[in-house]
Amino acid sequence: MSRALALKPNSKVPLWAQIADILRRRIADSDADPTGFTDAALTSEFKVSPMTVRQAVQTLVDEGLLVRQRGRGTFLARRPVRAQIQSLEEYLAQWRFQGRDSTVEILARELVAANISLAAELGVPQGTLVGYIRRRRSIDGNPVALDHRYLPSDINAIIADEEILEHGLWKAIERCTPLSVRHANLTIRASCAREEESELLQIPPGAPVLERGLQLVTTTGRLVLSGRTLYHPDRFIYSAAFEVHSQ
Repeated sequence: MSRALALKPNSKVPLWAQIADILRRRIADSDADPTGFTDAALTSEFKVSPMTVRQAVQTLVDEGLLVRQRGRGTFLARRPVRAQIQSLEEYLAQWRFQGRDSTVEILARELVAANISLAAELGVPQGTLVGYIRRRRSIDGNPVALDHRYLPSDINAIIADEEILEHGLWKAIERCTPLSVRHANLTIRASCAREEESELLQIPPGAPVLERGLQLVTTTGRLVLSGRTLYHPDRFIYSAAFEVHSQ
């Protein structure tokens, strides 16, 4: 294992920040010893105080790169989960296929009045009550995504919580109604987490997040779902594969 990066005692960068940067590079380069994050090991390697090591390690814990487990120690966090841009809400199957322990929680489910933009999307008058669902998806016990979903009230009334937790909203709509989803409109952009969202994703308020907008349209042209998902910046990766045609 490479140990080429050394501390610079005369640098303006604090020692704990230098150690955090060295460990961050090892993790990024897959050059990290999963058992090498104990205070004793790092104190011995870098010849610094345990307090300096703890500050460096806590920085990487806050970034989601390391995980502290009480009574066991500090470990390398699992790699981010992936999803295909072309997929809809088949995240449960995808993540389980990757060998990850995935869970979904419904944090809120209620009727809310549609504002101007939401009313236009769902084709209802402004102020109409529509279904709102907030879900949190986690991998290996760590929050990965926070969903905000809006449904027409007639569809919302038909779908039970159990269907959503077991199959996801897209499949739940097709299982519980005679409707068939024809296509999805996806948008992906950079965004910032609001205070409540940051707490649920375990990131600082205002932290950058990946935001995916989603609309589901049926074969009859009816929009039956609108919403957005915020993804933890360190625990999720979108990927895509495209055919390349020579000119």
